[in-house]
Amino acid sequence: MEKKKYICPICGYDKLNKPPYDEIGEPTFETCPCCGFEYGYDDYINKETFESYREKWLANNFDFADKNKMPDNWNVIKQLNNLSGFLFKKGIKGGTYMEFQYCEKKLPLNEIFKLDNIVLWKDDSIFVESFTNVEEKLFFPYYDDFFCAMLYNGAEGFDSWDVNYYPPEKAKEIYEKIKVDENLPDRQILLNWLKMAVKKNNGFYILGVEKQKIIF
Repeated sequence: MEKKKYICPICGYDKLNKPPYDEIGEPTFETCPCCGFEYGYDDYINKETFESYREKWLANNFDFADKNKMPDNWNVIKQLNNLSGFLFKKGIKGGTYMEFQYCEKKLPLNEIFKLDNIVLWKDDSIFVESFTNVEEKLFFPYYDDFFCAMLYNGAEGFDSWDVNYYPPEKAKEIYEKIKVDENLPDRQILLNWLKMAVKKNNGFYILGVEKQKIIF
């Protein structure tokens, strides 16, 4: 019988010999051969969170720590997708994020962009943390082509500091393209979210950082 393997909650490596923590939550001092995190040392002694350590690993261009254990044809995005919520966050209520928000109101286009018609930090939104390696390494390199040719404040293009609007037909087009591209980070969360933008809403927004600061 094949020995059970465990997944690293930082990088998604799925061949750990021991779980990071045992049944009562104590660290097993397993070291991930991919990102190099040692459970029980980097968290308890160095006070690293999974998110902060992942940032450093991304900044180091996904370096595989133990090259002798690096799988053939290693695909970092496929590995990361063993996790969920490493790029698209839910339940965020403040901070520096781009917010993916459903457009619920069917309004004339000039009204779509008015801040009076937009309420931020909604419960059913998803968020990408701005000014981080997560955004730089995982969002823009992989999702630029899907989201960056749209409308912001009535003009064509994309502005990560402003209000970007995607009408239903564009939302459907993006959904269909993402559905057939398996090499996208945190793809399933985004697909599930976009499905509702297509089915029940008037498209969606991507709300940039500056507009969130101005509103608050």
